[in-house]
Order: sequence, then C-alpha cells, then structure tokens
Amino acid sequence: MQDRQELLDEVKTIKFRGLGAPSLVLAYCIFLGCVLFFVIKIFLVNHIYYSSKEITKLQARYDLLYEENRFLKKELETLRFHYRITNLED
Repeated sequence: MQDRQELLDEVKTIKFRGLGAPSLVLAYCIFLGCVLFFVIKIFLVNHIYYSSKEITKLQARYDLLYEENRFLKKELETLRFHYRITNLED
C-alpha cells in the first residue's frame, strides 16, 4: 500500500511541460500546409465549375446558331430555286 501511495505522489508531482518549440512549429507548418492545400483546391474546383458553365452556355449558343444557319441555307436555296424558275419563264 505504501508503494502505491508513493507512486501516486510521484505522478502528482510530475508537471506537464507541454509541447516544445520544434513540435509547435511543425504542427503550425502542417496546419498552414493543409489550409493552403484546401484553399487551392476550392479555387480550382470553382474555376472549373464556372468554366464548364461558360462552355455549356457557348455550346448552346453554337447549337442555336448552327440550326439557324441550316434554316437560312435552306431558305436561300428555296429563294434561288424560285428565282431560277421565274427567270426561265421569261
């Protein structure tokens, strides 16, 4: 019982000194590295998202203009056909 009490007294007298300066610097560097990594990741993800949004908008505009071009070519061909027919009759 005496030994147990002596061990408990020793444990109570041991003071926790905390982390040393090198450990704190290392932890701080790791923390900053993680923050930097996630900031860059978020920036790139947002940039890719907005770029793809712009590409989608441009693709839709391209498709619309392509269809309009096809329609205008057909209309032009029809007008040329009518012009040739009317000129052949004269």
